[in-house]
Amino acid sequence: MRENLETALKGLVDLKLTHAQIRELPAEGVMVGSEKRAAAEAIMDRLVELRAHCQRQINSLVTPMGDEMFYRYQQSLMDEATTTVGALLQRSPSPTAPSADPNR
Repeated sequence: MRENLETALKGLVDLKLTHAQIRELPAEGVMVGSEKRAAAEAIMDRLVELRAHCQRQINSLVTPMGDEMFYRYQQSLMDEATTTVGALLQRSPSPTAPSADPNR
């Protein structure tokens, strides 16, 4: 699931770029359009859910000894992807809220 999310993330920008390269892209034009922003937010939400699932597996008493290292590794990869999505969302224009000014 993590790999699918990373592919979807890179598909928003360029499949050939690494996470570090994506985070270094210039701010203008990185994610133009509300569809891309919505997709990035959905990817972020799913990564957070998946990381929480890994954390539950790490903390479980029934997880076989040694398997928790696999989940920790997956968590580190998800953390990197989450950082990348966060950087993209931070640089993309957020949808503008309607004005609350009653004089308009």
